[in-house]
Amino acid sequence: MPLLAKPAWPARRTPALAVLLMASVLLAAPPAAAGDPYGPLKVLDGRWLLTLANGQKLYLTNQCVRLASAFTCERLVEGSPTDLEIYLPVKDTPGAYRTLALDYAAQTPAPWSRLTINGAHWLYEFSANENGHPLYRRTVNDFDGPNRIRFTQERSADGKTWETVMTGEETRLR
Repeated sequence: MPLLAKPAWPARRTPALAVLLMASVLLAAPPAAAGDPYGPLKVLDGRWLLTLANGQKLYLTNQCVRLASAFTCERLVEGSPTDLEIYLPVKDTPGAYRTLALDYAAQTPAPWSRLTINGAHWLYEFSANENGHPLYRRTVNDFDGPNRIRFTQERSADGKTWETVMTGEETRLR
């Protein structure tokens, strides 16, 4: 999941979200079997310490579940729910997913983006128009085992020349 601190959860929680989360728990699938496209995503679940390059630290919790045809993670930052990420595998393309981020503070969801997993190297890619100009963003996650992620967030106006926006690492808390 791209890692950005997000505003606190609004005071009103929607009943629809509660129903979705309850359904997620009730419909959760058994552990991944060999060849399960959702298997790699399970590493996201749990409590993490996010340390940004500037030294700022945030505590994250990803509550992830597999549904019949999707994998979802709700993120809490410093204990407050901030967003829900949905992952759908791309048929016949191992390691490729479509992702949708639902930011609880946003009026509308962001467009669908892509995630490509190649072993310990994960690449999230997003493109959109901002003020009539193309905007490209990507987040690179490099895993150092299941308990540590080094990440870089970048942006580009042309999809070729990239500017680093943020770097840091996540360490799983036990």
